[in-house]
Amino acid sequence: MSNENLKLAQEKFLKGDKKNAKNICLNLIYQKLDTNVFNFLGVIELSENNYQESLKHFHKSLDLNPNNVKALNNIGNVLIAKNKYKSAIVFFKKAIAIDNKFIQAYLNISFAYLNIRDTMNSVIYLNKLLIIDNNNFEAFNNLGNIFYEKNEFNKSLDYYLKASKIDSENEVLHNNMGLLYEKQNKFKKAKLHFQKSLNIKPDFFDCQFNLSLLNLKVGNCKEGMILYDSRFYKKEQRNKLNFNHDVLKLRRSAINKTKEIYIISEQGFGDIFQFSRVGIILKKLGYKVTLIIDDNLYEFFTQQSIFDVYIKKSDIDNDIIRNGTMIPLLSVPRIFELSLNNLNIGNAYINANKEKIGYWSKKIDKNKFNIGIAWSTTKDLNYNRNIPLNLLTKINKFEKTQLISLHTDKHLKNINEKTNDLRDVICFQNMDLKSKFVDTAAIIENLDLVICIDSAITHLSAAMGKKTWVLLSHYHDDWRWSLKTDKSYWYNSVKLFRNKKNKDWNEVMQKVLKELEKLLI
Repeated sequence: MSNENLKLAQEKFLKGDKKNAKNICLNLIYQKLDTNVFNFLGVIELSENNYQESLKHFHKSLDLNPNNVKALNNIGNVLIAKNKYKSAIVFFKKAIAIDNKFIQAYLNISFAYLNIRDTMNSVIYLNKLLIIDNNNFEAFNNLGNIFYEKNEFNKSLDYYLKASKIDSENEVLHNNMGLLYEKQNKFKKAKLHFQKSLNIKPDFFDCQFNLSLLNLKVGNCKEGMILYDSRFYKKEQRNKLNFNHDVLKLRRSAINKTKEIYIISEQGFGDIFQFSRVGIILKKLGYKVTLIIDDNLYEFFTQQSIFDVYIKKSDIDNDIIRNGTMIPLLSVPRIFELSLNNLNIGNAYINANKEKIGYWSKKIDKNKFNIGIAWSTTKDLNYNRNIPLNLLTKINKFEKTQLISLHTDKHLKNINEKTNDLRDVICFQNMDLKSKFVDTAAIIENLDLVICIDSAITHLSAAMGKKTWVLLSHYHDDWRWSLKTDKSYWYNSVKLFRNKKNKDWNEVMQKVLKELEKLLI
């Protein structure tokens, strides 16, 4: 009878009726302590992110049966949810030691190893799984993902094709293949796979977003912007930005110019610098525009005349959210039907603080040709962007040049830059201690040139109208920089230097040195 009731609880759970599923399990436990019932109670609690409660139930399950591999595996899942990957691996190994054919534990331990950057062990466990089950779709798909991240695209494609033989109608696989073909600049094939994915699952928002980025990259900006709002429905982005989603249905013709428009900043600092230009455009169109800005950028932006009013995010009035008048910054171009021609406003639109400009001017030798540099990002996701500092310092072969780091003290500590590599670079202390980018902008204003990887500093420098040379990695092909051209349709002061081979920056640096030599003549 207990097995039948447990099945009933599982059916209720799968239908979303967690409350009754939990009640059935509690009644079963009241009648008799059961390892499988405790395990399932843990599953219910885990699904509601009640990690401590779920762990209690899983451990009670193990007290009754130390060899319950499902409970061991589920403890590992809780630890993964808490980003404790090394601890999770211990429990997955215990489960595999008891049952060496427990497929889910192999998939989970591979995922855990991947998150501690141990790609070798991640691949080993997937290959072990394929020995047990040589027809496992997830193993082939995951191997494809791993080699995609390693930029080993031929291997990646081989595994995706093997996965496709098992399940050719899997929306996740077609999305992955779309990303792979996009990286190889096979845009027609990429678009075909994204569309196949969406034919299978029209509300697959991650794929909608990827198709949006592809369209933007190849210049189909109208199509790209239509799908760009799918970013708010991606799993990792849900509820990150607090606003009334009905606002996304707005059209320019329905927006009254007599009413104030609230625009809320979103995404990274670079996105905010790049798209804040819409304030100037909307003001010219006759709208009164307020920017709701991140607290740590508030001081910087209140010194700008881009928007009429600035409000800190921490001071948002709930009425603004409820009334649906708050528009996400990067949705403005679509809602107001702004083309690329509209968005390129030509002139600089961000300014540095005059007092700060004067302060930093005294610290910079104006007899030199001063070049600001930014070469690294601390974000794991963006490691492909980075360029070794010792390549940039080759610029010092010109007697007239002086390199100035645009990274803060904190950033330099985070990237653990070697002291020897920094000896030929001026690194100012105590930058941006009180407010983000206030000192950085003032230093940029005192420079002759900025050379940097794609980062927030790039967009800040370019938005200030400073001559900016952007070094683009072969595999970091952000849609904002389009394809092939060395010019940017966003900023007139930008020149693009593209790396043709990933992490081989020598050819790029040769071009930079030649261009710099022309400037210095």
